[in-house]
Amino acid sequence: MVLLFGTLGVLLVAAQVGVIAGGHARSLDHVCSMESIILLPLGFLGGVFCSVHQLPPFWNYVSRLDPVFWLVQVERIGFLGQGDVSAGRALAVVWALAAALTAWSAAMFATDRLKP
Repeated sequence: MVLLFGTLGVLLVAAQVGVIAGGHARSLDHVCSMESIILLPLGFLGGVFCSVHQLPPFWNYVSRLDPVFWLVQVERIGFLGQGDVSAGRALAVVWALAAALTAWSAAMFATDRLKP
């Protein structure tokens, strides 16, 4: 169940990030630079390649502030059955993030920042 609800939440987050990035970008180069400057470092800090327990205490704490950390954790828990945080907490954070990003993109549509 964690895998199903977690993956749906991650997909919603990814879709909303794409809408928001597309709404703020003036060209495809801007979208690519957002990915390189923002998303890539967050992915490295979010525990994509190793558990954050291997990091020093300061960086372990900082990684928990990273939204990508929670996306990775919910998928890790769904596939492997274990992660650095509890399944309920990971799902709650992912769905809260999805709700916040959905509200942000809806506000962009409502203010004609994006035209349907």
